[in-house]
Amino acid sequence: MTIKSRLKNRSIAWFSSGAFFWVIIAAFALSALWIAISSRYPMAFDEEFHIGIIKLYASRFNPIIGAHIPGTESFGAVSRDPSYLYHYVMSYPWRVITHFIHSFEAQVIAMRLLNIILFGVGIWIWRNVLRNTGIETVAVNIILLVFVLTPVIPLVAAQINYDNLLFLMTGLFMLSALRILSALKKQQLDALDVGLLLLLGLMTSLVKYAFLPIFVITVAYLVVMVLMHAKYSRMYRRSLTQSLQSVRPLLKGLLIVSLVLVSFLFIERYGVNTIRYKTPIPECDQVLSIDQCQAYGPWARNYMYLQQKTSFSLRPFWYVNFWMRRIVFNLLFAVNGYWTGYSTANPIIWPKTGFILASFLGLLGLLVYARRIFANPITRFFAVVSALYILILFMQNLSEYIHLGNPVAIQGRYLLPVLIPLYYLAFMGIKQLTGRSARLQFVLSSVVIGCFLLGGGALTYIARSNDEWYWKNQTVVDINSRAQKMVHYVVPYSR
Repeated sequence: MTIKSRLKNRSIAWFSSGAFFWVIIAAFALSALWIAISSRYPMAFDEEFHIGIIKLYASRFNPIIGAHIPGTESFGAVSRDPSYLYHYVMSYPWRVITHFIHSFEAQVIAMRLLNIILFGVGIWIWRNVLRNTGIETVAVNIILLVFVLTPVIPLVAAQINYDNLLFLMTGLFMLSALRILSALKKQQLDALDVGLLLLLGLMTSLVKYAFLPIFVITVAYLVVMVLMHAKYSRMYRRSLTQSLQSVRPLLKGLLIVSLVLVSFLFIERYGVNTIRYKTPIPECDQVLSIDQCQAYGPWARNYMYLQQKTSFSLRPFWYVNFWMRRIVFNLLFAVNGYWTGYSTANPIIWPKTGFILASFLGLLGLLVYARRIFANPITRFFAVVSALYILILFMQNLSEYIHLGNPVAIQGRYLLPVLIPLYYLAFMGIKQLTGRSARLQFVLSSVVIGCFLLGGGALTYIARSNDEWYWKNQTVVDINSRAQKMVHYVVPYSR
């Protein structure tokens, strides 16, 4: 065996190891911690909004707010907002933190650390999701490495934001869905898995309303899978009955009570909203007055755009191109809060190159080898859920553009629930495209990883930020300034 072959084999063995996964976690934690400790409050992804609602729930024990509370207008129609479970859950650590820590800056950093932990646990859960797809461990670690090096990931994780709990819960939901898909291949259905899937879906929809399409699409997909194999209906019923009987009474009771409770909370928001306002997610002015809603930033911005709208002509090709470029930009950029007018910093060329290369080759592979790739039921499931979710997101953004005359709410972080499935699909496409050439696969993986290492993770934030982005603390400013000089020296074209 040549030295080159020996080196390649050792590299693959290292990338496949459990130790390397913890290196990935460490790299993620270091990136997110750097941003959390450095960044001035509030950060760009609605941090002030989220901590404000957490404070609101910290003053009460009932998660249901039955009517509008005066003074909460800046949070929109809180009493009818279905995305409140994160705020209610995080209100309990907030009570503990504020009891022992009296500096607001320290309170914010402590809450940011909790969000990093939530996201880190989510990465571990998604690792198990990927392992359940049957791909090699080296592929799992490569996908997760590229994921944590995507610049928006540590930026989201470092903030007080419901996307962090959404990421974790979506992973649990997908893990449950894959267990059901695996059982269906054996003509079986486990009652506990079905109950857990519904429970997780209902709960995650109360963390953030954007999960609702994923919940509906997944349940519909699984129902279609069962109906397509109607000849096994007797076996499905038998396995459901047997599995239900085998569940311990305590666990069965706990699952039933949890389902009833969460279903009530789900209906109280989504059901009542649909009946009362003809939509599961009402606009602020459907619940409150226009004057009250003016205090709610996103609604006030949209209202201003609507008032200023004059003639409008839809340019579909321009918008599709703009939307795709904006999504990619917002996955790879750095951004600061309102102290700098939400200033954004351009992506570093290397992660952008790696992202575009992997996306292009992955999509090409998926198109050329579609029949072979999508013969795998898990790959097919990820593709259906991801494609429909992205389509719904695009149509929502498009409808807002047509209504307001301005493109709004086009955020790369909105892809977070399906980003790992998308990276998995890209990997499967590249794998088929390179065929059996282990050398080509190794080279391409090395190029993509190398690109993301040159500016990925927190390096984009460090390279592109400035003194106004940091806490007003000279030590924090000095450390970031030194780190920025080092990044500019090591990473070409990072200024």
